[in-house]
Amino acid sequence: MALLAVLSSRSDSVFFTRDTIRFGATLTVPAGKQHYPGVVLVSGTGKQDRDGTMAGKPMFKALADSLSQLGYAVLRVDDRGTGQTNGVYETATTGDFADDALAALAYLKQQPGVTKAGLVGHSEGGAAAIIAAAKSKEVDFVVTLAGLATDGLQALKLQNIGIIESAKIPDYDKNRHKTINLRMFDTAYRYAYTPQLADKLNATYAAWKHADDSAFAKDKPGEHDHMRFL
Repeated sequence: MALLAVLSSRSDSVFFTRDTIRFGATLTVPAGKQHYPGVVLVSGTGKQDRDGTMAGKPMFKALADSLSQLGYAVLRVDDRGTGQTNGVYETATTGDFADDALAALAYLKQQPGVTKAGLVGHSEGGAAAIIAAAKSKEVDFVVTLAGLATDGLQALKLQNIGIIESAKIPDYDKNRHKTINLRMFDTAYRYAYTPQLADKLNATYAAWKHADDSAFAKDKPGEHDHMRFL
C-alpha cells in the first residue's frame, strides 16, 4: 500500500481586497515544491477568525497545516469585522460570503506555484462555496464539511427545532416556540428583499399572539406568561 508523503510547510500573513473590504489572511504552502493545488477555507455561521477557532480549538489552522503537509497551498481568512479584516459581518448574506470566497480564490490563484484551486466550506461556508462555484468557472472543485443536505429554509427550520427540543422548558412552551418561529421563517422567506417584509413579520406575530393569547388563557388560567416579548 502506497503511503502519502508528508511535507514541511511555511505560513505567511497576507492581505487582499474586494471593493471596500481589506481581508487579512494566512497563506500556508508546502515547502520544497514548485507546483501545487490550492484551497480556500470558507467559514460557517458566526464571526470567526482565520484559524476557525471554536470552543477554543483552531479548526482551520489544524486543517491548513494538515493539507499543506499533504501538498496543498491553503488560504484561510478572517471573516468580515474580525481580526485584520474590516467590514460589517452582521449585514452580509451568504451570497456576500460567496463573493468573499471568490475574491480569496482569485488572490490564491495569483500566487506562484498554484496550479488549480477550489473551496473547502464548513457548515454555511459549504453553501457559500457552492454558490461561488455556480457563479464562477474559476472554482476548480468544492468540498463541503457538515454542509447543507437540504435547501437553506428547511435547514434553518430543522436547526431551530433542534435547539428548541434541547431546551429545558415544558413541551407546551416548546410547541409555542416552534409555531411562532416557523411562521416567522416562512414569512421572512416569502417577503425577503421586499418593502413589505417588516410589516408582514409584525402581522404574522400579531396573528400568532392573538391565537396564542386565547389558547394560553384557556390552557393555563392565571399563570405567568414569559413569551410576551413585543
